[in-house]
Amino acid sequence: MIAETLADIRRRIESLASDDGRYYLACARTGDRPTPVAGLAFESRETAARAARACQRYRESLRQYDESVPYRDLVVHERHAAVPADSGSDARDAGTADSDATDVAATDAGVHDSDAIDPDATDTGTAGDRR
Repeated sequence: MIAETLADIRRRIESLASDDGRYYLACARTGDRPTPVAGLAFESRETAARAARACQRYRESLRQYDESVPYRDLVVHERHAAVPADSGSDARDAGTADSDATDVAATDAGVHDSDAIDPDATDTGTAGDRR
């Protein structure tokens, strides 16, 4: 069996992405959008969940080379349409509110990283991760 490389996994995730997708992935605890899903959007929750599983494999593989790669509990978020200014709601920020988050781990076993992680851990060595 041939092992899947980091480049293979990244290409798979990028192939799932869509320029006009409504869904994106972020850490449930920190809100970070880690490498390799930072900046990517997906057309459906199901596609985003597949990307989350692939991202998990990517980060597990990366952790073999750099133990300091932090664990991320990825959830699927949906971008909402912009709310008119006269709606009286301050809860949404021009289409970036993510009040409708789905915990991918609850529906897809193996996506959820360990809960016993230091939330103050830094994300060194993984270019593209944002803090």
